[in-house]
Amino acid sequence: MPLFATNDGLILTGEGSSCRARAGALNYLFRDSTEDRIRTDYLRSSDFVRSAIAHRCQKLVDVTFDNDALENLIQEIALHWMYYYIVNGFKVAISSGDVAHPQTRRIIRKHVERFLGSGEDTFKAGSVLFGVSAEEYKKGLQGDDYYDEMR
Repeated sequence: MPLFATNDGLILTGEGSSCRARAGALNYLFRDSTEDRIRTDYLRSSDFVRSAIAHRCQKLVDVTFDNDALENLIQEIALHWMYYYIVNGFKVAISSGDVAHPQTRRIIRKHVERFLGSGEDTFKAGSVLFGVSAEEYKKGLQGDDYYDEMR
């Protein structure tokens, strides 16, 4: 039985001394974390990510990117960084540096490609959401691809 459900579909359930956060395809197990801690961290983190990127969506005049898609992206970024902080034993404090981190670019890329497919609209949307020029965004994606090939 869920302990907590947010308006954006996040469901928290207790599993022993841990808390599981699920929404759609997202599924994170936060070990040694209480439902209260995860709820508090999630609400603060998603608000921070929303304030960092939501205004960028207004610049997507050529691309249809609805509010649900934006909220799903915010949720995915917030949960990713929460997991990073908690697994590494740090206090959850998502920063502007996290939003500008290459891992966030990878999350945006996956999300935008799922939503828009591939093509110029994908590059435009990704660069706007990441807050860089289309050229910088493409260079970053090329670097990501190169890194993935090297692993």
